[in-house]
Amino acid sequence: MSTDEKKEHLEVGSAGAKYCQTMSTDEKKEHLEAYSAGAKDLRTWLLAYGIGAPALLLSNKELYGTVAKSPYANGITILFLFGVRLQVAIALMNKWLNWFLYSKFDYSKTLREQTSGIKRCHALSENAWIDISIDIFSFILFAGATAYTVTIFI
Repeated sequence: MSTDEKKEHLEVGSAGAKYCQTMSTDEKKEHLEAYSAGAKDLRTWLLAYGIGAPALLLSNKELYGTVAKSPYANGITILFLFGVRLQVAIALMNKWLNWFLYSKFDYSKTLREQTSGIKRCHALSENAWIDISIDIFSFILFAGATAYTVTIFI
């Protein structure tokens, strides 16, 4: 049987409901590669903006002086820093979850037979809403910081 013909069965549990999904190994790999590239690009852009915008404001004396005198200065700083903190936190969480799944998952067992730690890591890693929510919230924080900064110069 060729790699394209091989099928991988994934048992996924959610609130007691179980279903089986079939996807070829190559399809799964393509989806993972596309997701990984997109996630890395988005995380890089968010971190670059969250760090780069404040760095620009701090490195230019004229911009810094104007922003520092503004009543929005503390808010701008908090919004940028909190957005960056969220991105670093989700990157660390994903790193640790995936390391644990990679290093401790017993491939001779089904998901049901894995340790409770593996099951928890798997459940967390399957919840895309966590990443999506943090990315959206970071974007909102950065947009707010940007809006306050623009307001100062208008």
